[in-house]
Amino acid sequence: MNSIWCCAWGKYKDVDGTDDAGCGLSSSSKGSIDFLITGSVDEPVKVWMYKDREIKLMHKFDHSLGVSSVAINTKGTRCV
Repeated sequence: MNSIWCCAWGKYKDVDGTDDAGCGLSSSSKGSIDFLITGSVDEPVKVWMYKDREIKLMHKFDHSLGVSSVAINTKGTRCV
């Protein structure tokens, strides 16, 4: 296991009823979703959900090279 090289914290809230959580998340639960995106030298990008004082791995996206940066837009609907 290699160390995390980068991370970004985001918050998604479905304010207009479109349910467009993005970043591999589903906003099936009402309210907002706090999430974390991490990237590392061992290639995967991971999406973690923070809820009830716990962090749970939600998705793992394979990447062909090490990941040195991640970003989330201000609405929490897109990540790169």
